Amino acid sequence: MALFPNGILRGYERVAFENPDDATAKPWLPAAIRAEGVIYVLLCVLGGAAYGAFVRLAGGVGLVVACVPRRYLGWGGRLAYERPEELRWREGFVTAVRGLGILLVALAVRRVRRGDSKVEAGFEPDG
Repeated sequence: MALFPNGILRGYERVAFENPDDATAKPWLPAAIRAEGVIYVLLCVLGGAAYGAFVRLAGGVGLVVACVPRRYLGWGGRLAYERPEELRWREGFVTAVRGLGILLVALAVRRVRRGDSKVEAGFEPDG
């Protein structure tokens, strides 16, 4: 994402939209994709509390995505694309997005269950 934001964007549009040639991204979108990639790398490198907070945030977003994937995609389409009303999402993509949301929730729950928040604060979990 950080290295090839335009390629990521083109690939996303081909997979996500039935009409990718009609999708016109807003001018700032490639820079936002690059920044998102840099943030992911930094959070993974930093680890600890920063990574834990990121996983919990991703789990919260994942819950929304899993419950209302079309609404989530619609919101993202309005935010990132010119003429979002012309975008037609591929049905399989909507299903995949729901699955991704479920995965994010599962990862966040797993992290909380493992007690990583106590380890990050300097306490060892019991037993």
